[in-house]
Amino acid sequence: MPVCGTKLSVLGMVISVWGILQLCLLGFMYQNRAVALVEDFPKSMLDKVYNSSGEFYAEADQKFDDYAFQCWIAAGLYVVTLLFSSYQYYANSQTVVDDIDQ
Repeated sequence: MPVCGTKLSVLGMVISVWGILQLCLLGFMYQNRAVALVEDFPKSMLDKVYNSSGEFYAEADQKFDDYAFQCWIAAGLYVVTLLFSSYQYYANSQTVVDDIDQ
């Protein structure tokens, strides 16, 4: 049963593929502790005074892991959107075939 049209389902598939690629790449970069992404840490963490460098690195590693996990979850949601859009495209194409057969 189609809920959205063919063009909207194609748009959903394209955006989903782009989101999956982007978020997987970002999650991979967070997982590998890319230094350029330190700017995404909360300002309160960067302004905090630490007793040792190990304490800072432990908190930074936790933030990197948390952000990577959030990217993986968002990429998973895009996979669900891709599956839904693909099904909608398939349902619309079957509706067209059924109309032609009748």
